[in-house]
Amino acid sequence: MCDNNYLKCEFEQRLQSDPALFEFLQAGSLDGIWYWDIEHPENEWMSPRFWELFGYDPATKNPLSSEWQDIIDPDDLQLALDNFRKHCADPSHPYDQIVRYQHRDGSTIWVRCRGIAIRDQNGKPIRMLGAHNDLTDIMRLKEELDHAVKSFRTREHELRTILDNSPDTIARYDRNFRRTYVNPAFAGVAEGGITALLGTKPSEVPGGTNLLIYEAKINEVFETGKKIQFELKWQGKDGKEICSHIRLTPEYDSSGKIISVLGMGRDISELNEYRAALQDKELAKSRFLAAGHDLRQPLAAANLFIGALKFTKLSAEQNGLLHRLDQTMKMFNELLESLLNISKLDSGVIKPEYISICVSELFIWLEQSFAAIASEKRIGFKLYFSTVENLIICSDIQLVKSVLQNLVTNAIKFTGKGAVLISARRRGSEVLFQIWDTGVGISDEYLGQVFDEFYQVANPQRDRTAGLGLGLSIAKRAISLLGGKITCRSRFGSGSVFEFRLPVYGYTNGIPQQADVSKLPEEVVLKEFPRGKRFVIVEDDALIAEAMCKILSGMGGEIRHFYNAEAALSCPDAGHTDYYIVDYMLGGALNGIQFLNQLKQTIGMPITAVLMTGDTSPAFVRESADHGWPVQHKPVNIFQLMNSLRTQA
Repeated sequence: MCDNNYLKCEFEQRLQSDPALFEFLQAGSLDGIWYWDIEHPENEWMSPRFWELFGYDPATKNPLSSEWQDIIDPDDLQLALDNFRKHCADPSHPYDQIVRYQHRDGSTIWVRCRGIAIRDQNGKPIRMLGAHNDLTDIMRLKEELDHAVKSFRTREHELRTILDNSPDTIARYDRNFRRTYVNPAFAGVAEGGITALLGTKPSEVPGGTNLLIYEAKINEVFETGKKIQFELKWQGKDGKEICSHIRLTPEYDSSGKIISVLGMGRDISELNEYRAALQDKELAKSRFLAAGHDLRQPLAAANLFIGALKFTKLSAEQNGLLHRLDQTMKMFNELLESLLNISKLDSGVIKPEYISICVSELFIWLEQSFAAIASEKRIGFKLYFSTVENLIICSDIQLVKSVLQNLVTNAIKFTGKGAVLISARRRGSEVLFQIWDTGVGISDEYLGQVFDEFYQVANPQRDRTAGLGLGLSIAKRAISLLGGKITCRSRFGSGSVFEFRLPVYGYTNGIPQQADVSKLPEEVVLKEFPRGKRFVIVEDDALIAEAMCKILSGMGGEIRHFYNAEAALSCPDAGHTDYYIVDYMLGGALNGIQFLNQLKQTIGMPITAVLMTGDTSPAFVRESADHGWPVQHKPVNIFQLMNSLRTQA
């Protein structure tokens, strides 16, 4: 058995006498050199860099020959053993492998292990000389590169799938404007398919001289590197003209040079036809509106002349004719106004102005506007809406009134006996409005026509004294502008019900939103906000405390009152409430701010409170500046106090 010093000396002698060994080690960058006695494995010599490679202290010189199988990755152990055995048996088989080891810090390192057996005169291996190189950074970089390549190929496959299945026409062009790729959508609309398209220029296939413009645009992209969009007409299959919206995008190589241009086209032929029809429609509307303005001028003059005739001496026959003329002019006025309203609704001239609207106020307006008319016809006129919940909708007040006016007017007009009922009910995030009548009803075959212009139920003679047949059409357009729709259910001879829905204030598309309290009507905050809420009032003035308790309990709140802070803090339930209304100047040792701070510390969570005070001294202003609770100066406005609490919630 020989010691390490002997091995080191032998190693150095062999390096001096054997240039091949030195060249071998140089190939390993002389990194992590080791020298090992095969017959006596405990005898070994390793360079300091070898020890450091695995995280060992070179001074300890722990024998790794007995440990290396423990620190090598189990998946690589058999590879290392097989490689060693093959090299020992056959000198021509190189001992060269990349395996993973566990560093002493627990991390994995990649190591290239290269060695050569030193043999006796019979060719038997007696020593191993080798070098270990740390390839961890290189192998990790390789893993990242492999992952990147895999991701790129996956992405390339995804992009190819998208291109091949896109309904848009897609082609790639080289610098000679020749197509190097076309997708199936392009092949499907071009004469000759893929065979005719690949390798050809746009101007070389059927399509007309217009496609020279395409080539000029491709050249512009190559020259400037800018993306270009334009519209182009070209000839497709069977001579059909296609109008496409084209987008040209430059494609670059790794050096930043443009190597191709990707062209994507979308067929907008039908869109252009729609645009043209829409323009014609808008032009017609504009002309109609202008004509409406011109018609008003002679119409106004005619009305004035009719008025003048009323102040002249006329015979009985002339008075009769004048009366009929006056009625005719009124109907003409109504017709023109209705037509102009329809035109405005269709053309987008009318823009909804959304505000909060109390349903109760709408029904008061309905009562004032139609109850007398229904009474004259001797039919009932009933209104139903919740008195428990104050319903608030978010809509345009003028449009909503227009809809209700048209629907209620129709209901009264076509009800000879019985009654008309208007109701409003909460349905989730919406309010359902219904107008019921016991009138003539509508048969199923005509139910789909009731919203058409000039259609009237039970008026086949087109008697204009019975109306113009535009009310429901206007109502339908107005509700549509507000994002809803009107529906109708009817039974012929028994009556009808028309209904529509509008969103409750504070909801958008059925989703609750934070309502803007400043825009809510005062009575809503007063009546609805306290309902079901728990309030703690700390006030030492008996009259103020009594009044506050009566107001809040009358609005549905649950009230607990304390005359001083100490009494409130001693109550175990005082910390379990929704809102605190606290006077600043209290009779005990603590003032209102001190009480709230101590309560907040006790319960360990934020509290919602309002301070009431009559103190306007500089000392109070300084003390109240940083505590975070709003201050209401006495005499307190109950609406402002409720708002102060609500805006903190």
